[in-house]
Amino acid sequence: MKKIIPLVLCFFMLASCNNEQPSAPAETIAPKTYDWLLGEWQRTNDSEGKQTFENWIRLNDSTYTSHGFTMKAADTVWQEFATLSPINSDWFFRVKMNKSDSNSTDFKLIEMGEDFFICENQQNDFPKLIKYKKSGNNILAEISADTTKVDFVFEKKTNN
Repeated sequence: MKKIIPLVLCFFMLASCNNEQPSAPAETIAPKTYDWLLGEWQRTNDSEGKQTFENWIRLNDSTYTSHGFTMKAADTVWQEFATLSPINSDWFFRVKMNKSDSNSTDFKLIEMGEDFFICENQQNDFPKLIKYKKSGNNILAEISADTTKVDFVFEKKTNN
C-alpha cells in the first residue's frame, strides 16, 4: 500500500502538468471600433471635373456600411456599397456595386489596428488589396493589384 500511494501521487502530479498553452478564444482580432470611418468624406485628389464621396455609418456594435459614389456634373458615374463586419472570427470588407445585389466581392482583413486596416482578395482581378488609414482629418485609401495602384485622399466633411 505504501508503494501505491507515491505512484498515485506521481500520476496525479504528471497528469496536472500541461505543457500546452491555453488556446485563445475564437474572437476577432480587429479593434472593437472603426468609428474613425464614420461621417461624410470627400476625395481631395479626384480627376478634374469629378467629385467622389464616401458616407460611412455604424449599423450596430460590429457593422459599418458605406455608400461611395462619384459625380461628374449632376450625374452619378460610379457607385459602390461596402460593409465592414465580422463573419465568425474574421473581419471582411464586402463590396457591392448595387445595394440590392445578392453577391458581393469579399476582402478579408489581414492586418488591422486602431486607425487602419488592410484587406485582400487574391482571386479578384482588381483590386487585390484595399488599405484604409486615418491620418489627422483625412482617410488615406489605396487599392492595388500587381503593379497597378490607385491612391485616394478623403477629407472629412461631416460626422454621423
